[in-house]
Amino acid sequence: MENIVLNKKKIYELDKIEPLDDVLDIENIILLIKKITNKIDFYKKLKKKRNNDIDEVVSKLEDKVEFYKQIIIITIEKKVEDDTLSFPGTGRVNSRKSKDNFVIKDEEKLFEFLRKEGKFEEFVKISSISSVDKPLINKYIKELDTVEKLPKFITKEKKGKTLTITFEKEIKESSSMDIGDKENVDVNDFDGINI
Repeated sequence: MENIVLNKKKIYELDKIEPLDDVLDIENIILLIKKITNKIDFYKKLKKKRNNDIDEVVSKLEDKVEFYKQIIIITIEKKVEDDTLSFPGTGRVNSRKSKDNFVIKDEEKLFEFLRKEGKFEEFVKISSISSVDKPLINKYIKELDTVEKLPKFITKEKKGKTLTITFEKEIKESSSMDIGDKENVDVNDFDGINI
């Protein structure tokens, strides 16, 4: 992202995930994520009062937050030795590797496999409906993966890094976001945001 000054307008023009030129620009994105999160909370509260189709707006805002988090993650990976950055008065970001996830594509094949391995009773609780003890089966699947005996009906989803953002309780800013009772708020309309 060569020579991009991250002012409000430039942040909204970001269209792909790549590292920022300056690690200090993460602070602006943290402030933006906080503002968007506040707006999401507002819409969720509003939805409880009105049963409109607010899900679409909330979903778009949540997608924006995830997009900005990915930018922070890649910037930290490329430009910072430690996985934690603190911006006093704003917040702190912490990037860490996520655990891989296993997806069982066919539960019946899993049951057959567990019977063959003599592990069915250990992992499957039988009532009127059979259900799998997820924590126990995940541990067993990890063991199978370690010895490279993962059945074909189970896939391993590699997880990237996750990002934790901790906001300061009081962010000192010149103005606050006022979304109060305004109607027709556009996802890209953040005129009340000063960064």
